[in-house]
Amino acid sequence: MPLTDEEVRRDLLGGLYRRAAERPEARWVSRDALLKAFGTSDEVLTTAISELRGKGLVETDGEPWERAAISEMGLRDLDIRDLSFCPHL
Repeated sequence: MPLTDEEVRRDLLGGLYRRAAERPEARWVSRDALLKAFGTSDEVLTTAISELRGKGLVETDGEPWERAAISEMGLRDLDIRDLSFCPHL
């Protein structure tokens, strides 16, 4: 069963966060690698990237985008969620 748009956005942001935490020197992920990892269409992935970029959570490189990484704001927001005891964050 394909992922919903919301699941793609959530999983994409989580994956980019884990990548930056585990390998900060290699935090950028190529478009092809993301397409392969999510098994979704380019259109769905590009829409998710655009929405996350619009919120300041993700940054991209290239036009059209060739690779993506979590932004400083995205790192900060996910750090807060990761470290919080509040189940609603």
